[in-house]
Amino acid sequence: MITAACYIIIAYQVGLRRFFHRHYVEWNKRGMTLRVNSFWGLNLSFSDVKNVVFSEDSYTLNMYGGSTKNIDLAGIEQQSKERLLTLLNTNIR
Repeated sequence: MITAACYIIIAYQVGLRRFFHRHYVEWNKRGMTLRVNSFWGLNLSFSDVKNVVFSEDSYTLNMYGGSTKNIDLAGIEQQSKERLLTLLNTNIR
């Protein structure tokens, strides 16, 4: 029973957390996984992002290939928006 409980806790911490939480951000030095107001989320590499354009309730990521990706931030606290913007600005090269 204890072993089964440990496996369930590890599975939650590693993979299932992404499915149960509505807003989720995970990053390392190469890229990030971002799930905000969507089911699938967004995977991006920091080296592919040219710049970030901030508006009231969304961020627009301009990519080097000419494409853009929008992140809808409706319903997110201002402090979390600022932290995400700081995270993006410090890691974009």
